[in-house]
Amino acid sequence: MLDVGCGGGWRGGGGLLSGSARQYVCLDIACGVLRYANNLPSVDVVCADAALLPIRPGSIDYALLINVVNAETDGEQVLREALGLGARVYALSPRAVDNELIRHLIP
Repeated sequence: MLDVGCGGGWRGGGGLLSGSARQYVCLDIACGVLRYANNLPSVDVVCADAALLPIRPGSIDYALLINVVNAETDGEQVLREALGLGARVYALSPRAVDNELIRHLIP
């Protein structure tokens, strides 16, 4: 499982789900916030931009994007990168405009 924009990893991703995934990867553009996630068991951390994912297509089964997609900036590119991995993509935002984009790109 790839948690895109995981932040510190405590928001339900790394802290709660890492034990149930064969491999759990926390990815965030803000390297400093990955310190907490880096100390979780069975969690790998990657500091990278979600619009340019350094993950090999076919290497993950699920991509989680919670509060990451911003329709007014690079949201479409972020979603297309995640979809390009060949994984099942779960995305959700608190903003209606972002969820509209998500529904448009993820049937």
